Formats: sequence, structure tokens, C-alpha cells
Amino acid sequence: MLEDEDIKPIAEKLYQFSKQNIEQIKQIYVKENHTIPMGFTDEDVDVTAPRLFADTYFWPFFNIKWI
Repeated sequence: MLEDEDIKPIAEKLYQFSKQNIEQIKQIYVKENHTIPMGFTDEDVDVTAPRLFADTYFWPFFNIKWI
């Protein structure tokens, strides 16, 4: 998805961190015997649609102190 080589490593790090958070949240749901929400799937997004934003649009969202 991202084309800017400077942004890719940061986005990948954040993606991995998010996956870990999601797994931890899933474990909480399982432990509490709740149904795990499905969230968005590929059926909800047209992955063939043209891009809406340039890579630099995402920089403000990467402004996290632990990166």
C-alpha cells in the first residue's frame, strides 16, 4: 500500500504493534467468555479502488513517542 520507503518501516512497526494489541484484546474477550467482534474484512473495502491519500498523509498518525 505505501510507496514511500521512509514511511514503510514505521508503518510496519505500528502494524506489528497493533496486531499484538489485537491479540491481547482477543485474549481478554476469550477469558471473559465474550464474543470476539469481527471488525472490517476485505468484503467491506474495495482494495482495487484508487488511492485517496498520499503516503505523507499518514505522518501525523505516526507521531507516537515510542516509535
